[in-house]
Amino acid sequence: MIQASIEEARSQTRSRDPRVILNRFLTIRAQYAIVTMGERGSWLGSQHQDPYFVPAFPDRGIRDSTGAGDVFAGSWLSTYLSTKDPSWASSVGSAFASLASRKTGLSKFRISRTELFQRAVWVYNHTEASPIY
Repeated sequence: MIQASIEEARSQTRSRDPRVILNRFLTIRAQYAIVTMGERGSWLGSQHQDPYFVPAFPDRGIRDSTGAGDVFAGSWLSTYLSTKDPSWASSVGSAFASLASRKTGLSKFRISRTELFQRAVWVYNHTEASPIY
């Protein structure tokens, strides 16, 4: 899996289009590629399916987004390894990143499991396939 913020991905690929970036990452044989865009959501690409747009959970209480991409990537990987579902893993990643961004310091990681899964279900239900033509 390759995960990069849109800024990191632009500097590596010289493209501004997340779907083009996903394609470039997937050509280097990554099974999955994720481009995170903060409050604008993320894109999930795979070798086997069309890309998906994964929305960010709408939350006006964001205080500190430092590390949100790392939280997304870590929770994506952990969830994917246990479920083998990249779309659900992206939903959990998005939900966990939003919860972590509500707090500062180490308190970012004291979260409600119930709230995490409520947010993940919302994100999952709003995830959209986006074919590349």
